[in-house]
Amino acid sequence: MAEARPPVEFVRQVRDALTHLFDAAHLQHHPLLQYLVPSAVADPRARAQALRELLLQAINDLRPPAGVSPLDPAYRPYAILQHKYAEGFPSEEIQRKLAISRRQFYREQYRACDAVAGILWERRLPKAEPVPAAERALDEELDEMSLRSQPFSLRETVQQAIAAVLPLAASHGIELELQPGPSATAYADEAVSRQLAISILSTLVKQGLAKRLWLSVDEAPALGSERWASFTVGGVSSQAGYADLRQRLEALSGMARRIGGQLDLAHLESQGKIGLRLPSSREQVVAIVDDNAKTLRLFQRYLEPYRYRLLLIQDGGAALSQIAASRPDAVVLDVMMHGTDGWQILQSLKADPATASIPVIVCSVLNEQELASAIGADSYLRKPVSQLALVQALATLLRQR
Repeated sequence: MAEARPPVEFVRQVRDALTHLFDAAHLQHHPLLQYLVPSAVADPRARAQALRELLLQAINDLRPPAGVSPLDPAYRPYAILQHKYAEGFPSEEIQRKLAISRRQFYREQYRACDAVAGILWERRLPKAEPVPAAERALDEELDEMSLRSQPFSLRETVQQAIAAVLPLAASHGIELELQPGPSATAYADEAVSRQLAISILSTLVKQGLAKRLWLSVDEAPALGSERWASFTVGGVSSQAGYADLRQRLEALSGMARRIGGQLDLAHLESQGKIGLRLPSSREQVVAIVDDNAKTLRLFQRYLEPYRYRLLLIQDGGAALSQIAASRPDAVVLDVMMHGTDGWQILQSLKADPATASIPVIVCSVLNEQELASAIGADSYLRKPVSQLALVQALATLLRQR
């Protein structure tokens, strides 16, 4: 018999999938696939497409009957999800369209996502198993915590985890050795990160698949604005017991995802290694200035899979004041705009000492790269701009800051 309400983790997975609705790479390996897409659909791209269609259909199922006004409260759940996820409208624009406050918007959005999760839970595959009770309890506890992302030394956190697990390791005759290396600053919830490291070490020790576990802390850049602080544990022996160990470690994946991290078990069987990656930088703010709403939504979809916080500016006349107030890490700027155009904005940004150091990427259908460089643009992209070109241009400029 189906549960009256879907598990908390399932609801969270639905919200995550909606946020990445048009990110095929993200959906190809999404945990919702096991619940909703038959394994007979083997091609990763086809699986991502099938999941996207199921999500869109669930949104459409919220649509009220014909005759209900778009301003009617009964219309809001459908309108909010359709505008935000299917059409890519900014939250502020949806609030204006529906004549609701910011608080109302987020409350209605939360409920609408719950409704979509309920629809999909009823349509899950017959063999899909609910999230185990222990994982649900952990998830609910994390829900009640006020998670706080802040910079901290991952090496010091790992040292604290080792100190906590050391008595258990000694009782099992297992040595824990932290190898020399960089401090590696992580940017996540420190308390949850520490508990995650403790749980990984405790799980490995209790499985008894090694006499000595080596640990390392490092940092490595990744595509986009993402930079990672990594924690690796190696030395797990190649013997029976991997299947049970993998299952126990995979139960910790949800905790890692909650703080923006990733648990890497790809090399468990082949190399006896487990990895944990945590963000090592805050979300970087990118201002996108373009009077074309479709371009704003397109660039928003391009950048949503990465750790950017986006400031969408459709009014060129308001761009300078908003950029000065928010001090973004980068600006993506169109040039042909009504009123104040991009050239004027670029000149003003570079003439003001307070904003002169902010890197600017000019995007235009015009072939004016030399002019843009002369005024002070840091990069130039010809429209139409691909996702890869925009992501790489931002990554290059932000790494140079």
